[in-house]
Amino acid sequence: SNPVMITVGEYIIEDAIWDTSYYLTMLDNVPDTTPHMIGEGWYSTDIWVDIYAQDSIFRDSVWYHFDHWSGAVFGDSTSNQDSVFLDYAHTITANYVPNPEIEVFPPESTVARRGDNILIPAIFDAVIESELDSFQFDIVFDTTQLSFDTVEYCFVPWSELNYSRIADTIRVFADQSAPIMIAPPETLFFYSFGVKLDASYGCNPLDMYNFLFDLSDAETNPGTLCVYPETVAVSVTNDFDAGSVWVDAIGYEAPYSSDWLGGEVHTISAESIYTPAIGVELRFDTWSDGGIRTHDITPVSDSTFIAQYDSFFYLTVLTDHGTPSGEDFYLAHTSAIFSVVPETVYEVSGLTRYVFDSWDGDYIGTDNPGTIWMNSPATVAAQWHTEHYLTLDFTGCGSAVPTLADSGWFDEDTWQPIFADTFVVDGADTFFFVQWLGGEVADPFSYSTTAHITAPDTITALYGSTPFFIRVTPPETTFTSNEPFDLPIIIYAPVPVAVSKIYIEIVHNPLDLTGIGVLEASVSWDSISYTVLSDRISVRCFGDRMISSGDSLFHVRYSPSTPPITEIYTTNPGDDIAIADIDSGVVLIAVPVNVQLIGSHDSLRAKVDGEEHLLPYSFEAIAWDTMELDCDSIQIVAGSQLSFIDWSDTTLGVRQRILVPTGDTTITATYDQLTCILTILTDNHCSGDGPYYFPRSSEVNHCVCNDSVHEGNSYHLFTGWIGTGSGSFSGADTCFTITINNDITEYAQWDSYHYLNLDYSGCGAAVPALVGENWYIEGTDASISAPDSVDDAGTWYYFQYWNGSVADIFAENTTITMDSPHTITASYGSSPIAQIVEIPDTIFAAPGCYFFVPLIFHGDASLSTA
Repeated sequence: SNPVMITVGEYIIEDAIWDTSYYLTMLDNVPDTTPHMIGEGWYSTDIWVDIYAQDSIFRDSVWYHFDHWSGAVFGDSTSNQDSVFLDYAHTITANYVPNPEIEVFPPESTVARRGDNILIPAIFDAVIESELDSFQFDIVFDTTQLSFDTVEYCFVPWSELNYSRIADTIRVFADQSAPIMIAPPETLFFYSFGVKLDASYGCNPLDMYNFLFDLSDAETNPGTLCVYPETVAVSVTNDFDAGSVWVDAIGYEAPYSSDWLGGEVHTISAESIYTPAIGVELRFDTWSDGGIRTHDITPVSDSTFIAQYDSFFYLTVLTDHGTPSGEDFYLAHTSAIFSVVPETVYEVSGLTRYVFDSWDGDYIGTDNPGTIWMNSPATVAAQWHTEHYLTLDFTGCGSAVPTLADSGWFDEDTWQPIFADTFVVDGADTFFFVQWLGGEVADPFSYSTTAHITAPDTITALYGSTPFFIRVTPPETTFTSNEPFDLPIIIYAPVPVAVSKIYIEIVHNPLDLTGIGVLEASVSWDSISYTVLSDRISVRCFGDRMISSGDSLFHVRYSPSTPPITEIYTTNPGDDIAIADIDSGVVLIAVPVNVQLIGSHDSLRAKVDGEEHLLPYSFEAIAWDTMELDCDSIQIVAGSQLSFIDWSDTTLGVRQRILVPTGDTTITATYDQLTCILTILTDNHCSGDGPYYFPRSSEVNHCVCNDSVHEGNSYHLFTGWIGTGSGSFSGADTCFTITINNDITEYAQWDSYHYLNLDYSGCGAAVPALVGENWYIEGTDASISAPDSVDDAGTWYYFQYWNGSVADIFAENTTITMDSPHTITASYGSSPIAQIVEIPDTIFAAPGCYFFVPLIFHGDASLSTA
């Protein structure tokens, strides 16, 4: 309550509690009067408040009918009995409409068959309920289709409902004893017609007009009466007879065909887009009846409905750079415009750009934008070329400024000429072009060459104070043991050299060395590749390096054979050292070698490192080791006095000398003979054979002892002399005279004769006639023979074999080689002999094994062999 009474016994705080209420104000728009409304007043916040307004009110001959509420949020603003949401104070208005529009009309369409009886309603419609007392209006119909019967009541109980007919017009009058409220829509009454049996198929209008009395302000819409056959054949398809069509929301594969009731309403539809192939679209345009894609049809005769499509083709616009435009579907047989922008595209660095060249594909040309006629799907591709910016710079020439080729934009993967001055002068100093640094240059050491454009780059001309050269070579001399060794390949240049890749071949004698591989040396490369061939090793090194003069590019590993010395040389330099000079070096290999010392005369002696040896003397040494040789100036050998002249490998005449063998070595100690020897050789057929010693230039006479010498069953006939040595004698004379200035040997020549003695045995007292006994010169083949049988007083003896070294011991006629005196005996027996010597028919042996082949003797008698 307010006010309140309290008793204060201590400190008290009282809070006043308030409730908020909002006032709802209700207004209307009816002039000079206020319809009955409920709901105005105070209400709590945020609640729904029920409201009401009179549905209609008559004022000054005008009916005002409730239409809607306004001014707040309502449950249903079109209902006169509603609710409003009160979230703050609102003023709401009930809006009324004066004299709302009314309509009277027949049905929009009525379908009938021949012979049908039909009722056509007269339909009343209005915005609000309306009072009717009396009215009159006419309807016109087609008398060829319909015959009028009567009018009939519907829901409204008219006190009077009359009609009259004049030709094709029916006039109806209706009246009520008191006005009644008609709630629209409502059927006022029915016209009863019969469809003639011969009615023509088709649709004709039903028109109402001439409205009077309470409907004098009524409006109307004509209707139609359609007379259709019982069934019609209908086809629904498209102009490409594929895809789908829809009939009454059911999809069918086109074409669709069926029989329908004539005049029956169906809904047909077609695909908006059909894609028969990639890049092709068929887009719906219209139906053959002019309808939209989904629409109702009412076929009254056999009909075909065709969905008509336009063809569209896709244009694909491809590009690696820039922004393309124009990629889309285009109506067939129209032009499409396409383009790409910009025509020059720069990378972020600004040092690489892509320049539009042309179009390729289904359009070839340079126009941008381009135009293509779309009679099929098409693809166009922008063609670009890449350009990089090449900067040329210089360094190493003081304040001098050399003339260089221009920097600029150049096409990728082309070789562009670049050049620089061969030398420049800075005051008293002259600087010479050394090489190009950076980039990929065909010849980095040539002042005029070409550069390969692969990316943005700066190529710098390097100058130095010394004219430039490069030499790549092995060491001039390399000593190594007889084991695998590493040989450095060295670069020489007046200034450090920048390289990124090099190529060189190192050639060796394959008889002396075997290439093994390549190892890193003082230059550490990113990678080294090599190929070992029989006579060379080809090497490629990769890596951006600055190489100083004297650096070892790499080591080549070899395995030596047996030569103590061999040559190695570089050849075919390439890539960044293509201009390099090549050179060679020798390798001295400490291999075992054989040293042989011989004398110009037999039995000479020499010293090796102070130790005396009889010549010839052979020993093993190591190549390239040193040793001391010596010999006496005078040596007496076999009574002959010899004087030292020289060693065979020198012309100095020095006895004591140093020998450094580089391989197998043979050296002769050469002496001059002061006393000469004459040697006589007679094969011991004479006594008194030499040697004989004579002073040089002595004249000597000598004769053979006898010209014929007998020795048992052999004798020898002298045929002449054969001499060796300068000034010797050769001839048939038994005596000769020579002047001796050096050792000479004279050989007596003899023809030797041997006697062949033939004998027999085993034939009793019979004496077989043996043929061939005689003297024969040594080395001849003597023919001998014996009879195959002999008779000894009626007893026959048969030849068996020869006993001796004859060619065929079982043959009566054979030969014997006379290399000495021989006695051969023919052996006989009392019966013929059959003897066979053979090997087995078959011998079995295992693979890889040795085996013996026996020689088998078969015979009637034993065999005596020599």
